[in-house]
Amino acid sequence: MDTAQDHVASSPTFPTAEKKRTHQECEDSHEPRQSSNDFLQSRRHSKAINKKLQRKQRNTRAKLQKSNACVDQVDEEKVGIEKRIMLLQSIIPGGDSLGIDKLFEETALYILALQGQVKAMKFLTSFFETLEKEKSMSKFGG
Repeated sequence: MDTAQDHVASSPTFPTAEKKRTHQECEDSHEPRQSSNDFLQSRRHSKAINKKLQRKQRNTRAKLQKSNACVDQVDEEKVGIEKRIMLLQSIIPGGDSLGIDKLFEETALYILALQGQVKAMKFLTSFFETLEKEKSMSKFGG
């Protein structure tokens, strides 16, 4: 007749019972014995390290996203500036063949020349308006 112990020992699904080592055997083999407090502390320490690593990874990802956004923003700004320079070159006479420094100098001179032309036109407009008034007054006999 099979005993329960024979059945467990011969059963392939159950592991065989291992011999438990005594406290003296652990000390004799010089293996460090871990108390439950040490185990809990090491687990807490591991969790803290994992949290720290996860936080660091999130920060790194956020920094990368920021730097990518900054790079994209810088690229967009460069494109915008280049478009404005090309527009300015097309407005300023002879601007297509000028470098940026010379283009800005010519732009300043061109603005001054345009301001002079506006003043001259205003003066001529007021002059002709005055002539027109005098002419209309003389027409009516005034």
